[in-house]
Amino acid sequence: MEPPVLIVQWWHLILAWWDSLDPNARLFAWMAGGIVMLVMWVWLTYRVLRRVAGHRKLRGAWYNDAQYRELMQLIHEDQQSGRRVLSHEEIAALRKYRYGDAVKDIMRRKGTGYFD
Repeated sequence: MEPPVLIVQWWHLILAWWDSLDPNARLFAWMAGGIVMLVMWVWLTYRVLRRVAGHRKLRGAWYNDAQYRELMQLIHEDQQSGRRVLSHEEIAALRKYRYGDAVKDIMRRKGTGYFD
């Protein structure tokens, strides 16, 4: 089975472009690509290691298990007392913490909430 003609044509165009570069431009392209891949690898590794360590992210910050339990307790107390209006992210995290994945929103993000 042969690859489609369009893919072969694009491949030939890319190779012709690469051959048209001088050695310094090729080195720069390799270095730039390597830096981009390194940044992506570091970002992905950071996220995976945080998850493996049991950390959870809420409101842009990472919390370990004990801190997350305290935060959920504070959010639950705020919700019960009515001290402030909770964001969708906080409400979703509190529901997931208290009920797991058993409870689903009926009208998620349909303009029915305070921040929609």
